[in-house]
Amino acid sequence: MSADDVAVLLDYCEGRRKFSEIGAYIGMEGSNRTMLLPDYILSLNGESRQGLLDGLVKGALGQIPELERYIGLLVHSLMMLAISGHSDLVRFARASLEEEYVDDQNVQTWLRAVDNEGVPNGVEFKKTWHYALVLGRILHAVDSAAACRTIVFLREHAVSQSLRAQLTPLCP
Repeated sequence: MSADDVAVLLDYCEGRRKFSEIGAYIGMEGSNRTMLLPDYILSLNGESRQGLLDGLVKGALGQIPELERYIGLLVHSLMMLAISGHSDLVRFARASLEEEYVDDQNVQTWLRAVDNEGVPNGVEFKKTWHYALVLGRILHAVDSAAACRTIVFLREHAVSQSLRAQLTPLCP
């Protein structure tokens, strides 16, 4: 991952340059925003693709300070890539994603997350049940056995009924 990769990710998150069309998405179309970056990544190959994928994963995990405020957007874009038939491109990051997902402190935080909480930006987003759900979906897409244990645990014990319900189809 290079500084150029971080710059591209910032452009995406802020709707600049090649991602300026993001501003045109309003209302229900806003959900299409999460596919712009995956589509762009799929248009690349070799080192360019891998560098951007690495940056996307690190950004989604909150490991790039310049991208911290966009963790929610980045993790959703990573999920869209993983669940839209391109999980093979995300497999390289399975261990890093699993480490985040099975971390006991994170799991305890997600267990207590409630349904009616606001959805914050940045690092605070990682404390919500939404983050737990999105990471679970990504890891399910890359066949993570380690994540299945956390998914089942959250499904059985989380305070959030929304999280429990949305985890139901994963890891039966």
